[in-house]
Amino acid sequence: MGSRIRNPHCHVCEALKNELISLGVEKAKISALRNGVDLEFFHPKEPNQSKKYLNIHRHTLLSVGHLVERKGHHLVIEAMQNLPEYDLLIAGDGEEMSTLKKLAQHLNVMERVTFLGSVSHQELVTIYSAVDLLVLASSREGWANVLLEAMACGTPAIATNIWGTSEVITAPEAGLLIEKRSANAIVEAVRTIEKNMPSREKTRRYAENFSWDDTVNHLYKLFEQIASVKKE
Repeated sequence: MGSRIRNPHCHVCEALKNELISLGVEKAKISALRNGVDLEFFHPKEPNQSKKYLNIHRHTLLSVGHLVERKGHHLVIEAMQNLPEYDLLIAGDGEEMSTLKKLAQHLNVMERVTFLGSVSHQELVTIYSAVDLLVLASSREGWANVLLEAMACGTPAIATNIWGTSEVITAPEAGLLIEKRSANAIVEAVRTIEKNMPSREKTRRYAENFSWDDTVNHLYKLFEQIASVKKE
């Protein structure tokens, strides 16, 4: 038993665990303990009040994350060309701010794109509650916290099917995975979800399956095993 848990590796998703196994790490030494979401902090606010607070009057998408290529904000901006009835909020700061603004101007969608800059988690609760969809067009993610944060506030997500995202979005009420990381794929996903948009209540109930309780319990059991080996 001791050899199985000595020098254990913990990761947030099965995808990262499988990657380590492919690199030669013993399967028995790796535990995948998923991230959870603070369901008390991230909760649905009244959508109309949230929209009024943020001055939102149209269908609105949200892209959250550091402003770097890996997060795919540029792809969501490109998608806006074929989503004329939507506005876009981008929450985050980073080195590509000016580049993304120039892209929005070049594509003639700047009037429908708002750069919020860095926002607090408290502000994000209001933003998640006000928008129609979160879009995460990342090229790499272990387990993206923003997906569950949005869902806990009642907002479904569209995300590229990379690493841990397929373990987060597993049902229609959670949103939709896109196999190709492209602006066209984002547009198609938005149009698909529009046809059968889940209620905010259903999306919230889905997120409630991802409380921190299970993760903490598994971590506690792992520590108990490690402690028992040290006593041997």
